[in-house]
Amino acid sequence: MGLKFKYLLAGLFIIMTAFLLNSCRKYEEGPFFSLRTANERLLGVYNISNCSKDGENLTNALNNEFGYTRLSIYEYDYNTRYTFLRIDYNSLYNKDLVFGNYNFDDRDIIKFRQSYDYNYDSTADYNKVLEAFVAGKVNAVIKKLTMKELIFEFEYNHKILRFECQKDMSDAEY
Repeated sequence: MGLKFKYLLAGLFIIMTAFLLNSCRKYEEGPFFSLRTANERLLGVYNISNCSKDGENLTNALNNEFGYTRLSIYEYDYNTRYTFLRIDYNSLYNKDLVFGNYNFDDRDIIKFRQSYDYNYDSTADYNKVLEAFVAGKVNAVIKKLTMKELIFEFEYNHKILRFECQKDMSDAEY
């Protein structure tokens, strides 16, 4: 092999390595490497498998014998949107609990911004968990973001809330 070819291969290797390392992001709980962008992994419908406040399990406030709560993260008319949706077992009625826009420019933080045009029931168990989203601004730190799982945390009223969510792959396009 010629010397020029070796330098060309070395340069190509360096460029490809830099590109790959720049395109992936290491979250505290993973993944180390992904070929999909963070935004592609974020979009979807999630079942909330675990929710806690300073270690206290609050999952039953969202998922119980009456129904369950889902988080939907999607793009609509060039806007990035999120919705916490309540699905009741005993009826065909579904209710948007909290919804609004989110910003994901910084690849470690999801900035949830609540919309103000919905009915809020402060007595419902699920709203005791979602009250931070109702208050307006949540800056959640992503701990893990894969194609099937999203884990994020944020502080509200001096307590750490943690959401562990599993993507509903029946709705996935990939």
